[in-house]
Amino acid sequence: MQERIIISGYGGQGILSAGLLIAETSALLGYEVTYFPSYGAEMRGGSANCSIIFSDKKISSAVIPQADTLILFNQASFEKYIGKVQKNGLVIVNSSAITVPDEILTSGPAFVRVPVDNLAMESFGKTKVANMIMIGAYFKIKAYDKLDALKKSITEKFKTKGDALININFQAVDLGFAY
Repeated sequence: MQERIIISGYGGQGILSAGLLIAETSALLGYEVTYFPSYGAEMRGGSANCSIIFSDKKISSAVIPQADTLILFNQASFEKYIGKVQKNGLVIVNSSAITVPDEILTSGPAFVRVPVDNLAMESFGKTKVANMIMIGAYFKIKAYDKLDALKKSITEKFKTKGDALININFQAVDLGFAY
């Protein structure tokens, strides 16, 4: 088993944090993992993306020529990466910010639209947790029985920042999982 994921959006959307949480959760579950972050020079608003591979076998390269899953947060990322998903792959898009042309919807990969920005605003009053909502949706689609491991990774990541932040992230993940 191997899963190759590309996550992309603007800096400040929690792209790298989302990828790192998926990588850490995969490692916690005993998989071999690579995590390769990339971001523009801007602090916020520039491009940010990361590649994650987890596998039950040794991983020979962190390069992903064709992803099994794309997780995309904005239109620019959609346009840049849509050609890098396998024909039988999965594309999860932030439908609050991405319009998928009809001809692409029927061209091969499965599409899941999750309005993470809208859900975050409606439920939390801010989009800061949109990345956690997206991770919850990803785990529902790909690893529904691994939600406890994800929450363990969240607890570990935010333990020094307090229970309130951990609980908000749990709520956001649960919202994405339920969506």
